[in-house]
Amino acid sequence: MLEVTIREACEKHHKFQADIARETGISKTTMSKYWRGNRVRRVDLDVIEKVAKALGVPALSLFRETPDE
Repeated sequence: MLEVTIREACEKHHKFQADIARETGISKTTMSKYWRGNRVRRVDLDVIEKVAKALGVPALSLFRETPDE
C-alpha cells in the first residue's frame, strides 16, 4: 500500500499546509486530507503533481510504500 507523505515533504521545504493550498489552488479541505498522512484510498494525481511542483520535487517523492495490513 502507498502512503502520501505531503506533510513531511512540506516540513522539509519549510512550507505550511496553507502555503501549498494557496500556491496550488487546492482547497484547504483537500490539502487537509493529504496533510494528515492517512492512507488515501483514492489519490488524485493532479493534486500530487501540483504539490510536487510547488515544492520543486518529483511527484513520486511524495509517496512511501507501507506494509499491507
